[in-house]
Amino acid sequence: MADKIDSVSKKVDENDKYEADLEQALSVVGIGRYNLKYCLNLALFLVAVIVESVGYSYVLPAARCDLDMSDAQRGFISSIPYIGIVLTSFPWGYLVDTRGRKPILILSSLSSGILSILAGFMPELISFTACKFIASLCIACPAAAPYSFIGEILPQQYRDFALSVTNSMQIMGSAVVPLLAWAILPEEFRLNFGTYEFRSWRLLCVVYALLLILAAGLLSFGPESPKFLVSQGKHDEALEVLRTMYAANKGKSRDDFPVRVSLLNSNI
Repeated sequence: MADKIDSVSKKVDENDKYEADLEQALSVVGIGRYNLKYCLNLALFLVAVIVESVGYSYVLPAARCDLDMSDAQRGFISSIPYIGIVLTSFPWGYLVDTRGRKPILILSSLSSGILSILAGFMPELISFTACKFIASLCIACPAAAPYSFIGEILPQQYRDFALSVTNSMQIMGSAVVPLLAWAILPEEFRLNFGTYEFRSWRLLCVVYALLLILAAGLLSFGPESPKFLVSQGKHDEALEVLRTMYAANKGKSRDDFPVRVSLLNSNI
């Protein structure tokens, strides 16, 4: 045990217990099932953002008659996700750094997903556009925060590779968009509620938005980023997260984690 971590920590007693900063502790934690599970979960946020943003190009042509849209209006609505990202990137970044990666990522994704689902039920253009615009104000967070989160649960030597793979997985979103559209839009079904009709393009809006809600739901079962906990002075909580990571990655008991007294300086 000592041979594995002598290079990244120093001995503080005679019972193989060590103190280490956060970077060193992550080196001891290593990489394994825990990292894979949460990296895939965080990558799902990025895929969901692409699906939600690019999905407009399939939804709007199908919704043109129902919402009585002109070409100019359709062009404006297509740009709404990117307007939202530009307007809110800094506020969401501030919240992620001060309130926590996990709660803000969940809040923003749930808000965007729920509002996008509501947009699919809106009967006319103004209410549809309003819901989509408010949803777009929440999408900047899941479009960027997962990259930071991924880097904060991995040892330094694996970060570049993991982020490259995650970025490549984001391309999957561009493939998911047309596949879902081809599966749903050709279906000639409609549910009539008086003058209101629920047609296939509305269902497509709902399905696209569900990915954001799914990603948020999965993340709710995971812990906070140890980097954020350290930055807030919550060293004991960060150490508990690291023990959980160690146990999942190594298949050992949480009590076997060799870092007992942790300096956990934020060096990432």
